Order: sequence, then structure tokens, then C-alpha cells
Amino acid sequence: MNAERITERDWYEECAWKTLRLTATPARHASGRTPFDHNRTLWCSWVLQSPHETLYYSGDSAYDDHFTAIKERFGPIDLAFVENGQYNRRWPDSHMTPEQTLQAVLDLAPRTFIPIHWGMFTLSLHHWTEPVQRSCALAAQKGVQVLCPRLGEVVDSHSLSTPPLWWMPFVPEKTSVSCPPASQGAAYSENDSP
Repeated sequence: MNAERITERDWYEECAWKTLRLTATPARHASGRTPFDHNRTLWCSWVLQSPHETLYYSGDSAYDDHFTAIKERFGPIDLAFVENGQYNRRWPDSHMTPEQTLQAVLDLAPRTFIPIHWGMFTLSLHHWTEPVQRSCALAAQKGVQVLCPRLGEVVDSHSLSTPPLWWMPFVPEKTSVSCPPASQGAAYSENDSP
């Protein structure tokens, strides 16, 4: 991509397009792909505001107090797309366990939560369905509305029903999925290396 088409933003800097306002918001991660470009740019999440709705997109992020700060500044949030996958006990500053994801969702207090960053390229050692299984079970325990569309599926966030568990045919017979309360802290599956 031509560098002239890229505009960098600092946290809480905005840009507008027609009736949309986009704001770069904090995240807890890092940037760069090699030892030579580590943290030369800022990582972020995004808040998208239209005249009718406010959406939050977490991008890659570990759990921290920025979720509460974002809710306080931009709430109420209608739809929150929050990272849920590729976690490992060795990456506590980059990614969240399902328990931490649900705590972030509780901090944001959106009308609806959409788990993202699961069911894709495997960077971690958990099964690809484990994050969504655990987060959906935890969300149900806490009364959080979850939406898990199939890849490419178009959905109306205003006419929601209980989400179909479309991934269940892909779950291996022997899967270790534990769903302790989020208050018990981060939980890792038996597949995560120490």
C-alpha cells in the first residue's frame, strides 16, 4: 500500500467519514513484526460512532483497565467485537483468555458481544473452537447477549435470538473446556504449555 494513503492516529484521536466518527482507543499489545521494528507504531482498538449506534472493536489486546475507561468515555456501547482466542500463559500482555474476554465485555457493558479472533490461524495450542465455547458459556452465566455469526454471515444486531452453536460439529470428542467464574482469574486449558 502506498504510504501516502496511511494516516496514523494516537489514542483518542478521531477522524470522520460522512456520518461516522472513528476514534483510536487504547489497547494492551505491541507492534512490529521483526526485532528491528518493535513498537515503532502504536497499537489500538477502535470506537465507531454513527448517529444511531456505537461499536467497539478491540483488535488484539490483553486485559487491562482501558476497557472501563472506554466505556466511561464512549458508552453506552451497542456492539462490542472483543478478542477471544490465541491466548497462552506466555502471552499475558498480548491476548486474553475467555475469562478475561468476558471481564472486558462486562467492563464495556455493551448491548451485544461478538467474540472475534477465534477460529482462525492457530498461534496457540488450544483447539480452534475452545475460545468461543468457553466465552459463550461464561456469557450465558452472566446474562450477556452474544452473537456468533458464521464467517461471512450478515446479521441484524437489533433482531437477535439465542445464537446457534454452528461450530459444535467441529469440536473434537475429547475437549477440555472449563468455565470457572471470571472472578477466579485467567484460566488456561490443559493444551497450553507452561
